Amino acid sequence: VEDGGTLPSGPRGFLARQLLPEAEASGLLPLMRDLASLRGPGTGLPQIALGWCIAKDTVPIPGARTLAQCKDNIKALSTELTTEEVQALDFAASRAKSTVQNSMRSM
Repeated sequence: VEDGGTLPSGPRGFLARQLLPEAEASGLLPLMRDLASLRGPGTGLPQIALGWCIAKDTVPIPGARTLAQCKDNIKALSTELTTEEVQALDFAASRAKSTVQNSMRSM
């Protein structure tokens, strides 16, 4: 959560409370914040996260509940990460030891 924001309610908030401490401890969130700040104002965690997905040849389908979130998602289309940045994000993510199960997974 950026800038002291609040976590969402419901299932998203439940997952966030489980995932965020590990993402912080593994260095993933600090790295994402650093990459965002290097790009200057207007770039935040949403752009880095979606840019990372795009760099990995995936097609993220982010949800947007507000106009601001929609604009954040659109900004991500112009966020290009270097090979070194993607590798650093991959490494930090590999260090996170999350045990959260994907409740959306097919049985």
